[in-house]
Amino acid sequence: MKKRLATFLLTGILLTGCHKAIVTQISSSQNVVLAVKSAIEKEFEDIAVQANQGDAEAQYSLAVMYDEGEGTREDNAKAIEWYTKSANQGYDLAQYNLAIMYDDGEGVDQDRSKAIEWFTKAANQGYAKAQLELSRTYYNYDGKGTREDYDKHIDWRTKAVNQGIGPMKFINGVPHRKSERVRQNDAKFVEAWQKLANQGDVEAQFNIGNAYYEGKGVRQDYPKAIEWYTKAADQEYVPAQYQLGTIYSYGEGAPQDYAKAGKWYLKAANQGDARSQYNLGMMYLNGIGVRQNTVIAKKYFSKACDNGYQLGCKNLGIRTEDE
Repeated sequence: MKKRLATFLLTGILLTGCHKAIVTQISSSQNVVLAVKSAIEKEFEDIAVQANQGDAEAQYSLAVMYDEGEGTREDNAKAIEWYTKSANQGYDLAQYNLAIMYDDGEGVDQDRSKAIEWFTKAANQGYAKAQLELSRTYYNYDGKGTREDYDKHIDWRTKAVNQGIGPMKFINGVPHRKSERVRQNDAKFVEAWQKLANQGDVEAQFNIGNAYYEGKGVRQDYPKAIEWYTKAADQEYVPAQYQLGTIYSYGEGAPQDYAKAGKWYLKAANQGDARSQYNLGMMYLNGIGVRQNTVIAKKYFSKACDNGYQLGCKNLGIRTEDE
């Protein structure tokens, strides 16, 4: 299942893309833990009252708390219930989060059609991340839910890019999907990540990179994001290597540099990352940053296909120079 969350909970569970780690280094005194728990539980009770009175923003916040297990036991079914109530009142963040849960089949049967329905509602209200999701869907990202429609892909991507989300230039590869659910109070989690990252924890370094890249819990700072992604990538962390390849490919957060993009894609590809293998194939197919070579392109498409990446399989039919 494709995970698109980058979330750090009080329990110490860290979700980073497709990776989950239990963080054991964080500790607090008993009194501090109890004080925080009491405050969160009180906040949960206050928000629940407002939500039951029909306040859409409170319904959204309550859903997030059920979703993340903050102030209450984690309950995906309750999260779905409250996201739906808020979304039906037109609250765009709830619509977006509800779409993600349908897209991932979390707390509900996976339903791409419903996911797209809710992404569309949020996107039509101008929510940029929903617009970016739709652009990927119409590019036939995973071959499900919609028909490929390049005009709609460009239309939604342009709308997202005009709001500062996602790169406009791309090489027909698929960027890292950083469409994590909208969270509140990220700063306290970034502080915990920072301590671990300074100790060399590779997933914490990657998450600090994400925080700076997206401005979550800290002020957006692309150079710092790249600094932390690089620290993780130098430890052979594939998501960080792929992310750096994406950044340099699209020139978002750093000057466009196909040589650096190819370097990081290659490192990730050599560790079996199908997306990087596919993107390298596209670079060789189109002569982007490398000398055009359809034989090498086909080799990387084949690797991506073998690793379950369907776009790689679709490109296996290209004619090579020696055919």
